[in-house]
Amino acid sequence: TKGRHIWPGNYSDKVGSGGTSWESLEILDQIAATRAQRGATGNVYFSMRSFMNGTTGLPERLASGPYARRALVPASPWLDSIPPSMPVVRSGRDAGTGAVTLNLQPQGAEPTWLWVIRSRAGSQWTTDIVPGFTRAYAFPRTLGPSSLDAVVVTAVDRTGNESAPVIVGVTPAR
Repeated sequence: TKGRHIWPGNYSDKVGSGGTSWESLEILDQIAATRAQRGATGNVYFSMRSFMNGTTGLPERLASGPYARRALVPASPWLDSIPPSMPVVRSGRDAGTGAVTLNLQPQGAEPTWLWVIRSRAGSQWTTDIVPGFTRAYAFPRTLGPSSLDAVVVTAVDRTGNESAPVIVGVTPAR
């Protein structure tokens, strides 16, 4: 009602073995319940210990399940509602491999915190999110130089505001 995020806290330290501990499936079920709740846009966890000790299998289950794809933190417009200016993006090809490369240049006064690079090869879209200090980006070698046919880049600020998209021309491989 106040236009704020609803991020339930999940007690991930409760995941473990024996006694009154939970199976890691409990946290996965809690994430699914959050995603089904209108207005809820994420989860927070207490504490990092459950992710760092490596004995519960929780990090692996999250990475292969609900967090398998990269995502942005939702924007917090009550903190700042001004998106970054549309960046200047130039594409090229690596002389040796033929891989598509990008030169990323932020514009305007609003600092770029992240770059969102969306690419299409055939009918498959892929999203990569890289730090805003990145100025050169090369598409993974697993993406054949001739298969990339569309690239869209946006800049994101620290509070999650996303710029207008830049549609990048991709020259066919020779």
